Amino acid sequence: MLLRCIVVKGADLGPHLRGPYYFPETRFDLTAGRNYQAYAIMMMNGGLAVLVTDDYDDPSWYPIQAFTVADGTLPDGWVFRVFPGVEPGGKPGEYQVQAIWGYTEMVYSDEHNDLLMDRQAEARAIFYAARERQEGISGQSPADSLAARGRLNSYGPGRGIQRSVLSQLVR
Repeated sequence: MLLRCIVVKGADLGPHLRGPYYFPETRFDLTAGRNYQAYAIMMMNGGLAVLVTDDYDDPSWYPIQAFTVADGTLPDGWVFRVFPGVEPGGKPGEYQVQAIWGYTEMVYSDEHNDLLMDRQAEARAIFYAARERQEGISGQSPADSLAARGRLNSYGPGRGIQRSVLSQLVR
């Protein structure tokens, strides 16, 4: 999925699109007019955020409203997870993930997103390997590396995803 950046400041989103996650003074590490590959999509509080590598090659979540969709084709190997019973929050302090799409480790591991947003080396290595697979550089299946290390969690509440989204989105 290829996205074209159209907004680099929270103020440019407007209050109705900014929601509780971005402030007028927020500056995204993105370049207007540049294309970015999406590596995951998260529905949080009824809105969508996309995981892209920013201008510093760091994986970060951004609101979908910062982009237009240049190519909406979902990559081969993406998986989907829904969190049944999770009601959208939206009030200050209530950040609830209802669903997530993307590479296997992001979707099925409750800890991977937390570790990735904390810039932990192992999580970054997993992300960059998933990026290579998505872009066709490597032939390893996304499920192979995670399953081999026993990191796939059972279909759970995704609390790790909930915590890390808040910390990353309000920076």
